[in-house]
Amino acid sequence: MYYSRLLTLLVSTRVIGTLNSLFSLFSLFFLIICGTATAQYPEASATDDEYPFYHGVASGDALSDRVIIWTRVSAENAPSAIEVSYALSTNPDMGETVQSGTFTTDADRDYTVKVDVTGLDADTWYYYQFEALNGHSAIGRTRTLPTSMDDVSDFRFALASCANYEGGYFNAYGDIAARNDLDAVFQVGDYIYEYGGGTYGNSVRFHLPNLEVITVEDYRARHSNYKLDEDLAAAHRQYPWYMSWDDHETVNNSYATGAQNHDPTTEGDWIERRNAALQAYYEWNPVRDIMYSESSVPAYRTIEVGSLAKFYILETRLNARSPEVPLPNVELLYTDPAAYFTDPANLHGIFTSNQAATDPTRTMLGDDQKTWLTNEFATSNAQWNVVVNQTVIASLPIADLTAPNEALGGASIADLYAAQTGGLDIGAA
Repeated sequence: MYYSRLLTLLVSTRVIGTLNSLFSLFSLFFLIICGTATAQYPEASATDDEYPFYHGVASGDALSDRVIIWTRVSAENAPSAIEVSYALSTNPDMGETVQSGTFTTDADRDYTVKVDVTGLDADTWYYYQFEALNGHSAIGRTRTLPTSMDDVSDFRFALASCANYEGGYFNAYGDIAARNDLDAVFQVGDYIYEYGGGTYGNSVRFHLPNLEVITVEDYRARHSNYKLDEDLAAAHRQYPWYMSWDDHETVNNSYATGAQNHDPTTEGDWIERRNAALQAYYEWNPVRDIMYSESSVPAYRTIEVGSLAKFYILETRLNARSPEVPLPNVELLYTDPAAYFTDPANLHGIFTSNQAATDPTRTMLGDDQKTWLTNEFATSNAQWNVVVNQTVIASLPIADLTAPNEALGGASIADLYAAQTGGLDIGAA
């Protein structure tokens, strides 16, 4: 989306929160971080000590008895298949192994490694490391959740979204990594941006590949580009992440059957592009795989933190979302509202948009997800029920069109529109 969300998970982009009681529920602060290609090899700043794990390590989707650990093997002239070993320990120096195994990766999955390690103890910190091609990865840290029956007094987490690589440096991720008082990170979308270099952002640094990403190779390379950021890598290494996408993991303003920034005449079939983006997303992130189809992407799920809290991670883009209702000249609306509202064509656009938006068949969640969420609420025994959403769901008026306007002699813009159109009610902007 073109703007940073003001409300998500009850609060905002990049929040440190503590769950225990009412709005001491969140002792929080904000910092908004908005912010023909093949997979990119590491930049020159990477050191030999990182070989062949230049993209770091990550963990995520931790439950009370399991967690996903992730890495990527990068080597020129790599063999067709690479066997990667992994180990988990409860000691920071990996001194005593409690779980170990191997995973074979290859070009079909872009040499990424993702293991769902099971049989772990609840509410426990673990350290993990990978080995391949005579090299060792950095040591990552992760944590399992308490069981649903455990009495939990608090759960501290960071919340992040809208991390545009070209919008600036990821200092907030670095701050998250530097803390030592969190249990998890929630990333609620726009983990990557699909735009080509210099298209959207401050251009303090540039995307790789330099063109807008469309194919699975493109999306893989973009994930590689982001994972090489040192601050992001540090935040992944320190905590388990719970990730969900918004639109830019696929395309700006995406919905179930298309997207604002996808042109089928020049960029091909929408479902093929969506599937390419999803394939790369699941390859490159510590997120538990799901089954999806052309008509269904049921990525919604729950996370239970003992008896304290239940998190409902929604999917608000690809599963069932209706096409967006467009407004004409929306850039002018944000930059110069006074000029925008003087144009009758723009006022009629608002009227048409509001009429379409009240269509009862329009949806963001879809019937299946709405039923699931309703049932989860009804059966939850958690002290706190927290909805983890990617987009603004509530109405967000931009301007009061019924307010008196001095330029109109005290009449309102709504009055003017009604006079011009024989009494039509323009509604809110």
